[in-house]
Amino acid sequence: MAGIVAQTLQTYLKQTEVASNTPLNQRVGVQITLKATKATLVQGRRMTVPIVLFLAVLIATLALAYVLENLRPSARSVPSLVVEAREPVESAAPQRARRGAAAPDARS
Repeated sequence: MAGIVAQTLQTYLKQTEVASNTPLNQRVGVQITLKATKATLVQGRRMTVPIVLFLAVLIATLALAYVLENLRPSARSVPSLVVEAREPVESAAPQRARRGAAAPDARS
């Protein structure tokens, strides 16, 4: 890509100089000193800083959420410790005995 850009620059300069009738002794001379080569990776990229930064932001977000939740706690319903007194549920046989009728098991 660098070679294409250099060639395009040279072509542009020549065209503008010809179009503007610039004298030959005042024209710009451009030379390509080194041809572009493909880039080579000398050392791999380190992922330590991005990972540490991600974890720091994550921990800070969770800590902020925890602090804000504890600053404004929501009203929670607490179960009542007082148990209402209810009559015990009895079977049908003892209820008949209270009414005056004899229970079937009591005749023996």
